[in-house]
Amino acid sequence: MAGSAGQKFKDTVSNTLLRYKEDLNSIGQDLRAKPELGLHEYYANERLTTFLEQQNLLVQKSYGSMATAFRGEFRSSHYSPSIHRTIAVLCEYDALPEIGHACGHNLIAEAGIVTALAVREVLSQHQEVQGRLVVLGTPAEETDAGRITLIQEGAFDDIDFAMMVHPFANNDLEPVILGMAVCSISFHSTDEYGNAMDAAVAVYFEVAALRQHFRKDCRAHGVMLDVGQSSWADKTFIPQFTQSKYTVRAVRNEDVRQLREKLAFIAEGVASATGCRVQLPWQPPEGADCVYSGMVHNKTMAEV
Repeated sequence: MAGSAGQKFKDTVSNTLLRYKEDLNSIGQDLRAKPELGLHEYYANERLTTFLEQQNLLVQKSYGSMATAFRGEFRSSHYSPSIHRTIAVLCEYDALPEIGHACGHNLIAEAGIVTALAVREVLSQHQEVQGRLVVLGTPAEETDAGRITLIQEGAFDDIDFAMMVHPFANNDLEPVILGMAVCSISFHSTDEYGNAMDAAVAVYFEVAALRQHFRKDCRAHGVMLDVGQSSWADKTFIPQFTQSKYTVRAVRNEDVRQLREKLAFIAEGVASATGCRVQLPWQPPEGADCVYSGMVHNKTMAEV
């Protein structure tokens, strides 16, 4: 909206930021000081939902199947679902093991709350703008794809558009966000001649060699997690078991699927060559491409 009409909305938003800046900074710092892993964000849930209730939003502190998910709602005075739009603002608030909020999800929550307050003030102060605001708390984004669970449970069925912000070194309205699938590769030596360590190392180097043939937006990363126990009886000191974790990522789902197939082909070939049995469970399981699909941007929203 151009001219003075647009300026009054900007003024409302700016005034909201100034009015609540101390409260919002307190929220972000409190979450940073008390990091919680995915599906265990009980303090964060209570801190955020209590604040939203104080701001006159109708809040469900436990929403859907995840105890630490939440939903807050505010409707303008003349909101009608058949006429007016619903906007969702998303909050993340789970932390990482050992390094806490290094990914800044405490700031994502803080930014989501202040965005919600700004939208609420516009809906309250300007009668020409009617609609419904929904604040969704999406737990376990680092580990369990909590937003996917909410989608599957219908949390977005009544949402017209949703948005969130993530901390970054610079402003980027259309960042490259890759789709992802994760697998655990376990090798078990089938006899005294099998070598699970060689198998794990061979997969690692095969994936490294394959990278030069990737599209520029494709990724594959692996790390060895467990080398089992050596065969002390025959003095070979060769582990009979190894386990590694691999992640494949790409913007397009078809590329993620191809990377999955290539990694499985490598692991099965290495197992045969080293005298091992291989287990290759995927998250998500066979039949689905990605835990998260690559982000498809809405250029209109980005321009606004």
